[in-house]
Amino acid sequence: MQDPVAHRRLLVVGRVNLTQKRVDSFPIGPAPDRGDVSFALAPDRKHGYILLEEIGRHEIWTIDLEGKRRENLMTFGGRPRMAIRCSSNGKLIYLYEAGNTIDLCEAATLKYLRTVTLDADMMYGTFYVVGPRR
Repeated sequence: MQDPVAHRRLLVVGRVNLTQKRVDSFPIGPAPDRGDVSFALAPDRKHGYILLEEIGRHEIWTIDLEGKRRENLMTFGGRPRMAIRCSSNGKLIYLYEAGNTIDLCEAATLKYLRTVTLDADMMYGTFYVVGPRR
């Protein structure tokens, strides 16, 4: 999205309502000049997590979807390619991809907890979070 006054690119979060054929959106901040952006939705659907990727410098933003604002920010080194997922209970954030590790962070504070090391590199699109059985 582009700011109508300053004509700068904005990073926007949107929600699609298919029954009403409507898109509700709100700006979070300036769009990054380079790198990739990933999004993960918490199970409560009240919070989202944005991963801004730039080689050597990554950021995770916690988004309050009801308040339409950024709550938290964590900057870290990271690796060249990363992706983000939220746990099924919403308490953990998983950072993974392009390697054999999964970093776990506390969702509420974005505090790094630990790294899980796998026997081999993960293939793209192979890490899924499955909710509990009902």
